[in-house]
Amino acid sequence: MRAHAFRVLTAGFTLLAACSDADSSGPAGSGAAAAAATGAGASGPGATGGGAASSGAGGGGGDPCTGGAPAVGPTGATIELNPGDSLANALSMAKPGDLVKVHGGTYPHEDIQVVFADDVWIAAADGETPSFAGLHFEASQHLVLTGLAFSGTLMLDGSSFIRLDGVTIDLGDQDESGLHIHGQGSAGPCHDITVQSSSIHGGARTVFILGDFAPNENWNHDLVFSHCDFACGTHNCFQISGGRDTLIADNEFHDPKGDGVLTAGATRIQIVRNLMVGDPSVAVGAVRLATPGAQWDNYEASRT
Repeated sequence: MRAHAFRVLTAGFTLLAACSDADSSGPAGSGAAAAAATGAGASGPGATGGGAASSGAGGGGGDPCTGGAPAVGPTGATIELNPGDSLANALSMAKPGDLVKVHGGTYPHEDIQVVFADDVWIAAADGETPSFAGLHFEASQHLVLTGLAFSGTLMLDGSSFIRLDGVTIDLGDQDESGLHIHGQGSAGPCHDITVQSSSIHGGARTVFILGDFAPNENWNHDLVFSHCDFACGTHNCFQISGGRDTLIADNEFHDPKGDGVLTAGATRIQIVRNLMVGDPSVAVGAVRLATPGAQWDNYEASRT
């Protein structure tokens, strides 16, 4: 089902009652996206790190309806990262509250697995633009990425409490995803992921949220995308195939080659206050619901 044509509009769209106040370990969830729906007083698994409901040390505060901002910045040591250095090695030396300051230049793709009890910052040095060929974070927790650029896929694989702030991902015509939130691997689903004030352009699926297609309480969950700029890839800007309790709010979508948001295995998704600028020569939908069978009969949709 196509919700409406992809044209100049401000879209509000809800699949069921987005982000209930039940515990995040169950089907309903109460992390980042739940707090966005329930207001600043919300609490739950998103109370530290990347979750939008955060209010504790390291990762909280701000307006939870839009992903907010960390209440405090780095409080620990600074680890300098220069071209030729390994980000994985730098993170192996880090402790909660530390800052990995990334200096301008190009960095190769790395596979990283790291878990912290509270946030560690990976941030561009002031006035510098470091660019990564891609990163793959597997089973990683409590990271804040700010000011970084990517020319290849940024994959979050079974990772949680991750915040992207002021990040730029531009894949151009590559047949890959820009931001890939992956929940099909042995590390399980991603959850409590916040992406704000970032620019994600091109690729095939600009943002790909992938888990099991059949309804599953282990879908990726408690995801927030706010105040971002999306230039849609050849397939779509968003594909949610295994996601729940997700907020997509106050973003701009433009230059569509595919649908704005495609849901094919998703529930409790809020798509609100987004500006979607279409192209009359491209016949795509702003929001499209894929309904292959009765397993998706829990959808209720409304346009506001």
